[in-house]
Amino acid sequence: MENVTIFVDNVGRMIVGAVNDKVSNKSIFAVDNPAVVNIQADPDSGNISVQLLPFVFSEFVVDAGKPTTWEFTRSSVVISNNIELDNRIVQQYDQIVNQQPAQQAPAPAAVQPNAEPEVIKLFDE
Repeated sequence: MENVTIFVDNVGRMIVGAVNDKVSNKSIFAVDNPAVVNIQADPDSGNISVQLLPFVFSEFVVDAGKPTTWEFTRSSVVISNNIELDNRIVQQYDQIVNQQPAQQAPAPAAVQPNAEPEVIKLFDE
């Protein structure tokens, strides 16, 4: 992946994404397929885990194969001019960007009267 960077948005989130130089200009910082950096500490071991969460899940987008470009106002973000991301973060970002959306289950042959609708879990409980 080329041009992957990390920056901080106006609410303090660290965001990883591929800079879109075709859209970016003096006032707009455009990023393709941004992902929020989520850091969790394990209180028992003291270890931390780093996870990237996409801004929008590909399952919510009609054309999931097409990059989503997000435009941030340059005056509201903090950008480093000399940071090089660890390869593990770039690989994790690449996996998020290039993953295939979940396949939808085929529609049932017949709908039973008074049947409960199927519940789709988006997150582990």
